[in-house]
Amino acid sequence: MNLTNYIIFHDHKSFDYFQENNPNNDEFSYILVGENIERYYSCSARAFVASLTNHNIEHYPSLLTFTAWYLLAKNDICKTDYIGLFEYDVEFLSNPNDIELSKDTIYGSMARNLPDKNGLYLESVPQFAKLLTSKEIEIARKQPFWNATSNFIVHKEFLIKFVDWYMQFIPEILGLKKHSHFHERAINVFAANNGYKNEYIQLINHYQLCSHGDNI
Repeated sequence: MNLTNYIIFHDHKSFDYFQENNPNNDEFSYILVGENIERYYSCSARAFVASLTNHNIEHYPSLLTFTAWYLLAKNDICKTDYIGLFEYDVEFLSNPNDIELSKDTIYGSMARNLPDKNGLYLESVPQFAKLLTSKEIEIARKQPFWNATSNFIVHKEFLIKFVDWYMQFIPEILGLKKHSHFHERAINVFAANNGYKNEYIQLINHYQLCSHGDNI
């Protein structure tokens, strides 16, 4: 098996939610983000705590799941070539380890055709779009679709490159509205501009509980 799947959660309640909705939960590893670490040890022997790792950005709590992406990119935690990044409020419909993966492809689970008729892509984050070059935007919008939400399977090398690229916007974006959702769109932009294919896989139901209270 050349894929490690990480479930990103923020407290014991969110951990329990994933466990209840995914009976085969022993196949996953876990990352706890945020400040609720008092009971992390009872969650799982495979739970990494972002704030306790050598390289972390927990001092930017509003970055949400990107905090876990950074952890995996900057610490030698994942030992497989491919990394599954999933939020706690998902239900798996099939086993991600059964997917045939390619290094030059990112795999998402919520495809939205472009142009997005509801304006949920770059149109919904105009302040972030202003930080991109016109060429980056043009290439991103020429794609047939973008994968929404922050549930992806990527090659480890891709994740490292994306995290390094996205960090150029921090901390500037922290004062911008809806910046918690920027990375979900930025990963599509980065992939399109760096020759990666973007593939949709019918792998999960994502219930988008938005427990952080910051809807876009």
